[in-house]
Amino acid sequence: MIVTYVYNKIDEPKVLRATIIGALALSNVLRLPILAYGEILTVEILKRTLVIFPAFLFSLYLGHKLYGKISDKVFRKLCLVLLLLAGILLVLR
Repeated sequence: MIVTYVYNKIDEPKVLRATIIGALALSNVLRLPILAYGEILTVEILKRTLVIFPAFLFSLYLGHKLYGKISDKVFRKLCLVLLLLAGILLVLR
């Protein structure tokens, strides 16, 4: 929801990218203690996280390398596609 709001309010891709990264990082940092306190963050989930972590690091690297090489228009379209995919996955859950 935050990403959609920011996407519609910010036109410059650099600012959009930085704002989305900051908002998602803050959200995740604040969420971890809450999940741990509520005993939702289990050892099994931490194991799954370690399995997925290399793909996460690769996506960060890929995004960093590709960001300067794509046009603003393509960047905004990619954002929309990722938002659409995230929405579909949430509906399917």
